[in-house]
Amino acid sequence: MGFLLSFYYIAIHNSPNLEAGSVAHFIVNLIKGVTMIFSKFLNATNWHKRPYTEILDEVREITEYLDQHSNFKQVWLSEHHLQTTNNWTMECVPNPILLGADLASRTKNIRIGLAAAIATFWNPLRL
Repeated sequence: MGFLLSFYYIAIHNSPNLEAGSVAHFIVNLIKGVTMIFSKFLNATNWHKRPYTEILDEVREITEYLDQHSNFKQVWLSEHHLQTTNNWTMECVPNPILLGADLASRTKNIRIGLAAAIATFWNPLRL
């Protein structure tokens, strides 16, 4: 709804002579032309105390599947350092840049982004 209201405001604000009926027509035509982009926020979550190599293999497998067999256009990675629950590592992607490079070498179509990178841990030139 906020999406529609934003465009309604833009249409009214930028075209003061626009009539109410034509604004509705503008919004309907705008929605028809909008393409939705699907993304996957890919956390390397270890719910069942599996080895880290299995978790990374699962991340790779999911990304390769999304690249080849779906309408997903983006994968987002986040940086986590030794987040533990009950004395075992729950989420651990200490280097999302390296993981992103690994995923990029295995895919052709999907875009890979960093949803969270802790800037204080990195040299600004690497980010």
